[in-house]
Amino acid sequence: MAFFQASRKVMRPMAAAGFAGLAGCIGTHQMLQAEGNFEKKYGFALGPVNAMQDVPKQGWQLATKVGQSTIAAAGNGRYAAEPLKAGKVVVAKIIKPMATLDSLLGLSNDTTITFASVADLEKYIDLAKSEGGYSRQEILTFYEHFMYGIDGKVTCLNTSTWTVNHGEAGAGMNVLIEEKPLPGGELAYVGTAQVDIIRGDELYNDYRLFKIADFYTAYTQKHGYKDVRTATLEAVYGPE
Repeated sequence: MAFFQASRKVMRPMAAAGFAGLAGCIGTHQMLQAEGNFEKKYGFALGPVNAMQDVPKQGWQLATKVGQSTIAAAGNGRYAAEPLKAGKVVVAKIIKPMATLDSLLGLSNDTTITFASVADLEKYIDLAKSEGGYSRQEILTFYEHFMYGIDGKVTCLNTSTWTVNHGEAGAGMNVLIEEKPLPGGELAYVGTAQVDIIRGDELYNDYRLFKIADFYTAYTQKHGYKDVRTATLEAVYGPE
């Protein structure tokens, strides 16, 4: 993903293309195959492709549309296509631990895969290679731009990326993501509207609230890239 350089006065940076979101831009076009040819090369689509192609049942509880962000150089963002009152659920993505998965095929479009160890990260890579035809480097690039964390214990990948940009609480953020149980008992990452959302509003969450697990930070350092929280916030506010 490309990040734009911003001053500390800028309150909302470009999201990580997966939560972008993370948001909406990534440099490896051969991985995304966003025009639909990915089916011919890969066994399954990665999260940003599903988001860009607007596959059904991604977990959004209101109609949304992905398009060019209002933030200069931010790539894509996600927009509300209908209103939603503060306090209502915006999105819910069901949590599936990587350790419980034997295949990446057939996962629902509203899934978040969680990783609790390096072994989980490597298991995903192995399955993506054998079932999807992806290279190790393609999946490492996917991790770089789309892997996030909520609780500092596990890291997360969505089968359909959030495509939601960063906005600070009180200065743009209108969706708060938290782990919650669904009525049926399944755990999910649930986004709740923090203010009334009107049709046409771009959706934002606060990347500063991400908590990246130590094992994944070490993994990024070993493989020569920055986690999405660090890269996004440095692009917006500069290095700490």
